[in-house]
Amino acid sequence: MEANQNNDRRFYPLKLLVIPGVVLLSQLLFSILSQPDTINHDCAFILHGAQLILDGRHPMSGFLDMAPPITFYALVPFCFLCQSFALPLALTWNLLCLGFICATYILAILIVEKDADKHTARDWLMVGPLFCGFLLWNLVMSYHLGQREHLFVLTFFLFFLLRWKRLLGLEVDKRIAIGTGIACGFICFVKPYFCATVFALELYWFFNAVLRKRRTNYALLRAQEVLAFVAIGAACPLVSFAIPNIGEYYDRIIPLVVNGYQAFDVSKSALFSFESIHGQLVGNRLVVIAFVLLGLFLIRTTSLLAPLLVWTISGFAIYALQGKGWAYHSIPMVAGYYLTASIVVGMFAIYLLRLFSRLNKSGDYWSSKTINTDESHMVLSQSAVIAFLFYAALSIPFAASLIHNSSVSAKILPVLDTVIARETKPKDNVLILTTNFSAAFPVVLQTDRRQAARYLWCFNVPMVEMLRKGPDREKWDGEYASFIREVVADIRDSKPKLIAFDKWNDSLHRDLFQDPAVSEVLNGYEPLRGENGFALWKLK
Repeated sequence: MEANQNNDRRFYPLKLLVIPGVVLLSQLLFSILSQPDTINHDCAFILHGAQLILDGRHPMSGFLDMAPPITFYALVPFCFLCQSFALPLALTWNLLCLGFICATYILAILIVEKDADKHTARDWLMVGPLFCGFLLWNLVMSYHLGQREHLFVLTFFLFFLLRWKRLLGLEVDKRIAIGTGIACGFICFVKPYFCATVFALELYWFFNAVLRKRRTNYALLRAQEVLAFVAIGAACPLVSFAIPNIGEYYDRIIPLVVNGYQAFDVSKSALFSFESIHGQLVGNRLVVIAFVLLGLFLIRTTSLLAPLLVWTISGFAIYALQGKGWAYHSIPMVAGYYLTASIVVGMFAIYLLRLFSRLNKSGDYWSSKTINTDESHMVLSQSAVIAFLFYAALSIPFAASLIHNSSVSAKILPVLDTVIARETKPKDNVLILTTNFSAAFPVVLQTDRRQAARYLWCFNVPMVEMLRKGPDREKWDGEYASFIREVVADIRDSKPKLIAFDKWNDSLHRDLFQDPAVSEVLNGYEPLRGENGFALWKLK
């Protein structure tokens, strides 16, 4: 009898969560299949870099960007398989990311399901809202599917659950722990600012364990996920040194970014009002703040709320310190408060059910004294189902207020699709010189063209322009002159079928046409009518 009860309780997460998992992930699948060519511009940019590597060009020698070169190499196998089997790159990538979400969801269930009978009742009842919130968050992240911030949240969600269970003194699967540590560590190497959230949570877990005198349960140095995280963090830089011309990245790109990244900063009012022209992910700000404050008020009701609030606050700190106001910088923060809100709604559902049972004198199954580890497993399982369904009904009105549909971030796309399709053919070289990242991507990937410029986008121009006004003007004047020479060399060497110069950056456009070498190299081209803020030339 006892074995059956344990099985009933341990089966709860999988039995209850399979329905929202199938429904919401199927909806995401439908969204992907209905727009097979849609892909996030950051994903398109990284995938195009991997394509260039397959073509024989390598980071730092064949093309330049701020992203660590290992980022592009990591996607080379994927691009190779797509090319070998003639698979549509954008659709296949989105389906792969959907598979990643499904795998994360399944692994998360396995993490929580293990030793489920040892969870406290309140923590156990919040599993449904937490996981449903995770699914809903992925659904509204549709445009950002596969972006590095999105992949970080997927890996960190598993890392979060592992660390939470260790704090409670519960066992975790060693294989899942090691795999999660490796995945999360690699994503954090690709974008080191993710480590701020990981570190903030680690401080919370550690001090919580010390205060509760759980040192024996929280073996920080022996935790497989931490060891794997640290190991991959140490291995990635070592592997990176095998990349050709990696010294150029550390000697030229890193100093430029360290000194000049603030050139992209926006005003504080724009930053904290979340009014970026590229669209924001933050929903109704008053609703968001209300849920965070409610989370603080209910912080002692479940052991999940405090770490989720730490996640949210650290995500906000990342967004604020970046200072750019770009939508994707807020993704970790948005994930944190959305999960927090899901727990708050779940606790509110429990409260209403508890109140309803008292008014109807039907037995108070929702009090903290009744629902505990000694309660009947059958009653507890039924209570969990009722609470989850009630949570689902309550969460519907709030979902749209917490996060804007992320497709708003794509409203400035497309820009050059028509002219590229008309004037060039697949595999042709096109040179798009722009300071607007999304102006070149994903159109180059979707049309199967190749970016001829070594600067996949002109990330360096705003930074150099700012630094030229400072004390080291001579140094940065030389950097800018080198940039112009490199543009001329790229046109001369690759002979792109189409050239597009960004006129949105007035100084860049003016400096290009004041340089005699640029005018000379354009003699072999005929001008076309400008389009969407670009000056265009076609190879004669």
